[in-house]
Amino acid sequence: MRPRSPPEDNGYKATHQLLYLFISDFKQIACSHKLNKHLEQENTNIEERVVHLCTRIYSEAQMNFQSGIFDRLDGERIGTMKDLFAESIVVCSLVNFEEFLRTDWIEKLLQWTDNEYGCLIDTQSENESLSGESRHLLSSQTMTGNCVSHASSLIGAAVTKYLYHVHIKQ
Repeated sequence: MRPRSPPEDNGYKATHQLLYLFISDFKQIACSHKLNKHLEQENTNIEERVVHLCTRIYSEAQMNFQSGIFDRLDGERIGTMKDLFAESIVVCSLVNFEEFLRTDWIEKLLQWTDNEYGCLIDTQSENESLSGESRHLLSSQTMTGNCVSHASSLIGAAVTKYLYHVHIKQ
């Protein structure tokens, strides 16, 4: 039996796969041996899979950014789109894909934050996925000022990684 190639990876599926790879590889958790064996059967390894995922994630983020979708959507889907965009920047920059640390992308994230609280305001769409399926964040909460904890944390992490990157480059 020939190993199956991975299905098309995009959206949260790709970012969450990357998080799993990141944790299993860099923290050497108990299942990393099983993961390596599985990837071997797929004729790949962790490094190649990370490159594959971040390449797909970048293409999707770039397409969304260039299309202006963030300025056209409102209501149901915009919170999810913003969350996914910020998550994409964070997870791939954590594995040293510097192309995610673009000034124009970070400026877009900062445009979304509330001037008074410095966070992403709840748009009542955090549980609505791009496909219309319900998505429930186990740890996201609405905080003071109607701030969404998960998305706000992602934006904070992306901005922090960007500032660190700019400082190191000097």
